[in-house]
Amino acid sequence: MIVLIVVWLVSMAQIIPGETKETKDKIDSLDPKNVYIGEAKIAAVASSPSWRIMKIITDSNGETTTYYADGNLRYDKVWDSRATYTYS
Repeated sequence: MIVLIVVWLVSMAQIIPGETKETKDKIDSLDPKNVYIGEAKIAAVASSPSWRIMKIITDSNGETTTYYADGNLRYDKVWDSRATYTYS
């Protein structure tokens, strides 16, 4: 799981063409079967709608599936509300 998260953090800056890595990341791994990863511009606070959030779910076989808040990678989510989004 740690390797997967590190690979995601390294590759996330390349997902949106023309974007530079001037962001910060947050990881919520309190439940190792449901890990949230968020990325936002450096000055963003957790309560502002300026995050893109990913959820990694690990099933009983140890396989992982990645989902995105509201099904997209836009910087328009609130990190503090990560558990309330629909992930697809």
